[in-house]
Amino acid sequence: MSTMYTKRTLRNGLRVLSVPMKGTRAVTVLVLVKTGSKYERKEISGVSHFLEHMCFKGSARFPTVRALTEAFDRLGAEYNAFTGKEFTGFWVKVASENSKKAVRIVSDMLKHPRFPRGEVERERGVVLEELNLYFDTPTRFLGDLWEKVLWGDQPAGRYIGGTPRTVRAIQHRDIVAHFRTYYRAPAMVVTLAGAIASGEVARIARESFRGIRDGMTPDYPAVRDSQRAPQVLAHKKKTDQTHIAVGFLGVSMTHPARYAIDVLATILGGTMSSRLFLLIRDRLGLAYSIRTIADFDTETGSFATIAGVRNANAREAIDAILKEYRLITKQLSDRAEVRKAQEAMIGKFSLGLEETDELAAYAATQEILLGRIQTPEEEIRAIRRVTPSAVREAARLLFRRERLNLALIGPDDRRDLWYRQLNRAFPS
Repeated sequence: MSTMYTKRTLRNGLRVLSVPMKGTRAVTVLVLVKTGSKYERKEISGVSHFLEHMCFKGSARFPTVRALTEAFDRLGAEYNAFTGKEFTGFWVKVASENSKKAVRIVSDMLKHPRFPRGEVERERGVVLEELNLYFDTPTRFLGDLWEKVLWGDQPAGRYIGGTPRTVRAIQHRDIVAHFRTYYRAPAMVVTLAGAIASGEVARIARESFRGIRDGMTPDYPAVRDSQRAPQVLAHKKKTDQTHIAVGFLGVSMTHPARYAIDVLATILGGTMSSRLFLLIRDRLGLAYSIRTIADFDTETGSFATIAGVRNANAREAIDAILKEYRLITKQLSDRAEVRKAQEAMIGKFSLGLEETDELAAYAATQEILLGRIQTPEEEIRAIRRVTPSAVREAARLLFRRERLNLALIGPDDRRDLWYRQLNRAFPS
């Protein structure tokens, strides 16, 4: 696998990435903007997500929702947008012959959005229903609850979409102000991946994004890490299953142990032959699905095992997971187990990059967050360099009592009981 990236920075500070890909007729256009929920004031949390919605309400060349969406639909495009903690993204996937038109439509959305006042109130109802759907779906809501127990009442711990209260508080002027502050050329990365010629990409971007606002944008406040003891956040909900996320505060995406932690997560719960899958599902029969995930961002990260279990079995499942955490800090994984995890990671990674949207996201995310791009070949070499002793040291780095956390959704929200369980499993 050989992937060549070309990066150009235009005079206005806009970064443009071209990622040619053989064997496809598709092109993904992805624009990332360096703003998200970490950049918001508490009283209007969710404004980045609300703004993302409003960008589809019409632009200078496509003045209505219908005009804009019909422009995409005429291209046979797949298109959408998303909001995260540190960036917002807009993407379009089209046949290669339509890539220039797709870039022009997206650029008009992001240069000249109309933000009609009447549409703000109409879209507020849509956003609130999206939040209701999200909060009513434990498998989706658990992720935000997990981040809330890790970082609490600061931007990193708040829900990306905000809350019903803050969404109701967001006004037209807040959306316009957020757009003017953050949607500027130096805070954007435009990426085209797929059946494209590198020499054409910068020219298309230069023509399409000419006139976009320049100037630097403010950064978000640094994450405060004050955890000194196990933490529990229990959300009471009448459910047939208790949904649990149990794990630890992690490290950033640039930490030296990052790849060893990724391998550790794969060994514990990254495949159907992983330790926790075989234990929790096959041996104990406690869960249908269980997985372990390591997440990393520019400042910090997390490590969690996620499962849904019968309410009566929640304590047994948590104890079993915590026991496996403790075990891997004491015993060295054998080389065969580490190698199996590495090959699984490399296989999934390589398959993902067969899709133009995954390839675009891989390059653009690194550029927007770190200002540099590690090639797939470098990524694979970093995974292969992980040793059994590095995996054990990664476990010892993370699996400590003062970093332990539990988030759960279910009928039993007695925090003191869950807290005592964590303290018994990881005594001081």
